[in-house]
Amino acid sequence: YKFMKITAVFMIIGSVALAGFYPFAGFFSKDKILEAAFVSDKFDIYAVLLIGAVLTAFYSFRLVMLVFFGKAKFEHEPHE
Repeated sequence: YKFMKITAVFMIIGSVALAGFYPFAGFFSKDKILEAAFVSDKFDIYAVLLIGAVLTAFYSFRLVMLVFFGKAKFEHEPHE
């Protein structure tokens, strides 16, 4: 994070959007898809979609934490 602040901020914003948090577009698309599966009484499909949404949020934030807040594993100082 300390070497690439701008990239880190935009990556965090992108991860939040991909995870489906409220004011971002990912929320509205995931919300409608999950709603359609729930309303159609297809609870098995709804469960699979919900698990997929949770895993997407997990790997997005894992990526951010490992890349920007983990232990440095580079020889040369990175730049924007």
